[in-house]
Amino acid sequence: MSFVKQLEDSGLYGWAVYVASLLPSEACRKRAVSDLVNRHIWRMSEAELGLLNRIKLGGQILALGKAFKAKYDGDLKSEVYNLSLAREWSAWRTMMTESLGPLLIKNGDLAAFSNFVKGARSLGYNNQRDDGTLGLFIAYLDAIQFMEGVKVTPSVQGSIVRAY
Repeated sequence: MSFVKQLEDSGLYGWAVYVASLLPSEACRKRAVSDLVNRHIWRMSEAELGLLNRIKLGGQILALGKAFKAKYDGDLKSEVYNLSLAREWSAWRTMMTESLGPLLIKNGDLAAFSNFVKGARSLGYNNQRDDGTLGLFIAYLDAIQFMEGVKVTPSVQGSIVRAY
């Protein structure tokens, strides 16, 4: 670990992650790699990020680091996207309920909202437990998509939307 610390102190973050990925203890290796990525991903060069991809850290560790970087940069869409790749469903649900979801719906960007939900579902997210706000957003989206595929009068369509 002292060599990892020396590399980190020298600003060679990608190399510090690489050396940490070679630690013999699996528990120490995962913790060290995750901590390094989360602390320094926004400082890493493109070459260092490429190195991280080549050493196969595990997509979830890298995605969570990228989510932290996106949060630091103020990029809500990238943050939520990377939280889904990291399978951090609690944080993903919070962001979709309190930040990104309402913003997308307010701006009428239902296609983007739908893409976030579909992407999360494809990665294993199960919204059956969403009985709160996010569940209502998803039900609203499902109703809108249903109405696009069915010919209904505008008054019936308005009634369906109001029901959700």
